[in-house]
Amino acid sequence: MRRKWLLFLPWFAAVAVGVAAAFLLKPVYVSRVTLMLEQPQALAGPLVGMVGPGINPEQQAGMMREQVQSTMFLREVITATGLRSWPGVRAWALRSARRYPGLTPDQQVDAFLCEYLRGAIEVRRGRGDVLEITVSDLDAGRTRRLAEAVANQFVAASKAAQLEAARSTQSFSAEQEQLYRRKLADSEARLEAAARLGSSGEATQVDAAGAARARGLLDQANLEVEEQRQKLAGLQAQVQARDLAASLGAVASPRTATLAAELAELD
Repeated sequence: MRRKWLLFLPWFAAVAVGVAAAFLLKPVYVSRVTLMLEQPQALAGPLVGMVGPGINPEQQAGMMREQVQSTMFLREVITATGLRSWPGVRAWALRSARRYPGLTPDQQVDAFLCEYLRGAIEVRRGRGDVLEITVSDLDAGRTRRLAEAVANQFVAASKAAQLEAARSTQSFSAEQEQLYRRKLADSEARLEAAARLGSSGEATQVDAAGAARARGLLDQANLEVEEQRQKLAGLQAQVQARDLAASLGAVASPRTATLAAELAELD
């Protein structure tokens, strides 16, 4: 009891510091956005190798975490939210300008904001095909706008990837259709030549071996023609069933066209 101050003094000091911090420190606001991953329609035949299987949620979350580290992605978010002109943001960013020597003030502001957003944005996988985006900031309104802009940017990037996959599928299907058309035309030409040979009025001596060989060639030509016709019909039905033209129109927009051009530049 004579040394009770050794117990109570640190306890009172800790309580005082905690209360002071609770009232003096700025609150941190958190905004969350939930995204649902929609799996693409399953493809069959050679198109699977061209487009590839669907992406599972864990892979998608990893890709989104990599996008958050991209300066181009973060600049799109900054532009969409107008963060550069937000009250007090420019002055706040310029106070850290000494960390980015050799840059203009605008470049210093962008560099600071990109670095800040890398630590403020978090991507997590939820249950099933659900992905959660969390943004933390000191301003409530700014936090919500940042979360919405990040989610919209992820959706725009996904649409650009979908558009590119649809274009690749359509281009591959068109090439395969032309290839099968050429094979079909070649087989029909061979069949026609065999038919003309069989109907010619020339007097030639035909033995049993020659007749058997002619019948074999004729049967083979008929089989090739039928096979190419079936392949062509199947490919045309597949292209019509996928409705690739409608898919391209559904995701085409000036925004996705700009993103596709930027992806092409990066490649």
